[in-house]
Amino acid sequence: LRFPAPALTGKRSADLVIGQPDMSSGSDPAGPGAGVTYFVQDVVVGKGGEVWVADGYNRVLRFPSPATGAVADLVLGQAGFEFGAANRGGATGADGFDSVHALEMDGQGRLWCSDAGNRRVVGYEPPFVTGMAATLLMGQVDFVSSVSPAPPTAGVLSRTTGLAVDGEGDVYV
Repeated sequence: LRFPAPALTGKRSADLVIGQPDMSSGSDPAGPGAGVTYFVQDVVVGKGGEVWVADGYNRVLRFPSPATGAVADLVLGQAGFEFGAANRGGATGADGFDSVHALEMDGQGRLWCSDAGNRRVVGYEPPFVTGMAATLLMGQVDFVSSVSPAPPTAGVLSRTTGLAVDGEGDVYV
């Protein structure tokens, strides 16, 4: 949902919904697709006004312009819009998610995603294309590992659910 600024003054209503066909829809979708979101985890707006959505289908969708009933033009974490299995239904790798939770864009236009189930943060560098593999990694020794030591160490993360990037490009988890 988008609430027009300033949303905190007085009673305001959303003026559009992304990932549903209209303002009154809200039931669980029959399955993943380019026009539906399910169990949204996080939303971030890119420099060009595009809206990125992390959802419960283990994917990140890009909506090129916010509008009710809009259809995503790109998906990360899956081979296509119609898929939603953790790690694309296979082993942990650079091209899949297992419960993506948080999103951030940095000043260089890179998209950072916290991948809670794989205990890591992955980064994507533009230009973005559907199904592309992440090229940046934090919290694991490689893209195929998803270990969780007890206790966590400075180099290995456990269940990453929050994420922030400061003005210098430093990533906080």
